[in-house]
Amino acid sequence: MTVTRAQFVAEARRWLGVPWVHQGRNRYGVDCIGLLLVVCRRLGLSDYEVSGYGRSPNADFMRRECERLMTPTDDPQPGDVLVMRFSREPQHVLIKTDHGVIHAWSVPGRVVEVRMPDAWARRIVGAYTVPGVV
Repeated sequence: MTVTRAQFVAEARRWLGVPWVHQGRNRYGVDCIGLLLVVCRRLGLSDYEVSGYGRSPNADFMRRECERLMTPTDDPQPGDVLVMRFSREPQHVLIKTDHGVIHAWSVPGRVVEVRMPDAWARRIVGAYTVPGVV
């Protein structure tokens, strides 16, 4: 199955306002990984699942799974996945849009779309294209 970048971003936007819930995978709540997984699942792109991770995921696991499941890109476009670090290791996933990024964020406690702050842009450690998003 293939979907356009616009369709991928549109599906992610349908989740705006959904509460942030650690390991959530439905309209009652999602976390950053959960948001990516439910968007992919709703569009028929993947049925991949991961569970049992802590609130600060294992960085080696996150990096390895991103490399295994998605295609790295040096020129991220709307609909691509960005991986960000807060401290030393990658630990947060965002979906790039034409206005910024969509992500499930614990600070406001919900899925939001925000402009990418410069401080965040410096924390991006990887960008990936989801297979099937063209």
